[in-house]
Amino acid sequence: MTMRDCPDGAMRDQLPLYVSGRMDARARLAVDAHLACCADCTAEVAMLAAVGRAFPAPDVDVSRIAAA
Repeated sequence: MTMRDCPDGAMRDQLPLYVSGRMDARARLAVDAHLACCADCTAEVAMLAAVGRAFPAPDVDVSRIAAA
């Protein structure tokens, strides 16, 4: 399978935030609408999600760090 890049670079830049859940509801709806018609970005979201599951972010206690 050959991966192609979606020509909408601004949308592609939003995909990591979408996958991580660090996006407001309005932006998430825009990405959802784009994903409904873009196989390239849908594949990118699947890949980003798989990488996130394989390499989860460490659990960081920000309050403890700030207190130190």
